Amino acid sequence: MKPETKVGLLFILSMILVVVFGYYLGVLNPFSNSRDVYVGFNFAGGIEVGSPVRVMGVKVGKVKAVDFMPQMKVGGEEVKLRVKISVDRMAWESVREDSQFYINLAG
Repeated sequence: MKPETKVGLLFILSMILVVVFGYYLGVLNPFSNSRDVYVGFNFAGGIEVGSPVRVMGVKVGKVKAVDFMPQMKVGGEEVKLRVKISVDRMAWESVREDSQFYINLAG
């Protein structure tokens, strides 16, 4: 086998591995209709995995995880909880780095 062929096959194999690894990590998922956002709170009463996330009253995602993070700082302020939310692509443009999130209990 020619050296050029070996290099070409090695390149193709490495590209396939990068795509598979990226898909496995969740970075590359062309089939996903959502993106994950992390939000910090000091109190998350009523939030649990699966709780809906709404923008102007419209459901645009859900809570994926709630974790204790005693050393986390957001905007220079220490927060105790990190909430991972999944936001649908249709609403992704509404969520920016400086967006503010609030907890409302609907009964």
